[in-house]
Amino acid sequence: MNITTRFAVVAFAVVLTNGVALAEEHAGHGPTLAAFGNGLNTAGAANHKITPTRITVKVGELVDFSVAGFHFIRVYKPGTTDAQVRAHLTSVLGCPIPFAPSATCPFQVPVVDPTSVYYTGFNPTTFALNQPVLGSPPFPAAPPGTSARAEEVVFTAPGRYLVICSITPHFLDGMFAYVDVKPADSDDD
Repeated sequence: MNITTRFAVVAFAVVLTNGVALAEEHAGHGPTLAAFGNGLNTAGAANHKITPTRITVKVGELVDFSVAGFHFIRVYKPGTTDAQVRAHLTSVLGCPIPFAPSATCPFQVPVVDPTSVYYTGFNPTTFALNQPVLGSPPFPAAPPGTSARAEEVVFTAPGRYLVICSITPHFLDGMFAYVDVKPADSDDD
């Protein structure tokens, strides 16, 4: 690793660490920051993380997801758990772990109940908001600025929301988090 690469890695680690500290420090006091992808500029499980994995905001506040890499945000309404999504992929569709695409195991996590989805983000394969992933890799190159972006999600009702990367291998690697939304008048800070 050359000195420039080492400096970039250290600088990113400092920014990521500070971002996590900000998310904890500013909960209930404006935008809450969350890293969506570790920004390692590599493929694989090490990049498939959301930090922090537990986020707390109040009704009407937003979470600012800083997306680094080929990721596709989906937020489920309260009531959906990561175990339910994983069970559907592995038990119902037969997706293997580690992931291997097949006729029954799609590259994008399928939506079983469309009414359970609160937010669908920017699609890194079609370069549009709220569009499904079509096909399997390789995908066309992303336009500049689309693999490093911010997506802000405002939460309008209390409850526990599941946030996932809806790219199947990323989710199966553990790329999910929960947003706990408290009532606006809550004293929980």
